[in-house]
Amino acid sequence: MLAGLVLLEILSISLFAAILTRQQTRRVRIRAQIILAYQSESLASQVSKALEQQRPGWISSSVKTAGAAPNVALATVTDPAGNVLFISKGDADQVVLDPNERAQIPFIGRDSARLFALPGHRWEAAWAIYTKDQLRGYTWVEFDPSSARGQLLAIQRDTFVFGVIWVAASAILVLIMSRSIAQPLSVLHRGAALLMNSPEDGSHFPLPVAVHNEIGDLIDTFNRMVASLAEQRAGLNDTLSLLDSMLANAPIGLAFVDRNSRFVRVNQIFADLTGVTVSRHLGRTLTDLLPASVAQEVENAVQRVLLSDEAVRNLELNGEGGKPRRPWTWLISA
Repeated sequence: MLAGLVLLEILSISLFAAILTRQQTRRVRIRAQIILAYQSESLASQVSKALEQQRPGWISSSVKTAGAAPNVALATVTDPAGNVLFISKGDADQVVLDPNERAQIPFIGRDSARLFALPGHRWEAAWAIYTKDQLRGYTWVEFDPSSARGQLLAIQRDTFVFGVIWVAASAILVLIMSRSIAQPLSVLHRGAALLMNSPEDGSHFPLPVAVHNEIGDLIDTFNRMVASLAEQRAGLNDTLSLLDSMLANAPIGLAFVDRNSRFVRVNQIFADLTGVTVSRHLGRTLTDLLPASVAQEVENAVQRVLLSDEAVRNLELNGEGGKPRRPWTWLISA
């Protein structure tokens, strides 16, 4: 049960972490698109003003400022053909647009950013630079994913720590609960086994009640049942002792049979009448020990008693047997 609970919680927390990471990734992508669109438009506006006022130094300064902005990895300005003119990091003469960036040039509009993805989970935006309706080039702003990765890692780390604490706390709680349930059940199981194996040995009872809950009530009920069985057994033993005494001292032959007409108890006088020892009667049927005609009549009488719950009295039977063998007449009641 503990292993199943831990596995279920690990799966649940893993699913929660996956959903949370996916949602955060979607938020990062939307945020990146907003930042890139704003930065590329802002840079294009600054470059356009610098070109109109013929101040190329302002362009370099604007590009470096844009590249230093949070969440921006690189800012670039190119001419309409895609040749790099200014770059926020490195030497513009040694940098060229890669084929993926060049492929975006035909799709860059005048009044909106062109957002696209690059290999390695990189995002970039491009904006056209116009001065007096003349295309002068493009601004390129690449998103810096390091901060987003840091946020995702922080979320995953916090989720992991929360999961470990939650699973540990749940495991401890389950262990405490299992001990409060399993130990009393073990006591009850052991008591039931002792009662089955040694029903007359009362030295192990009553069972200790160490908890005060439904299991404790069950153990207490079991103890009362065992005590009741002991009382009934004691009463039965007294009854059987009295019965054996009556059988031994009765002046007539007495026999007890079950529903299958098998002898359960007989006294010595009955054994003398049939000529069979007392021990040989037990477990044998009427037809095993009595002549067939006599056994049939006695069995019919027994069955009438069992079916009608009314006694059969003074049934006269005649036969021959005993030691020495001689004729006899029985007057029986059932």
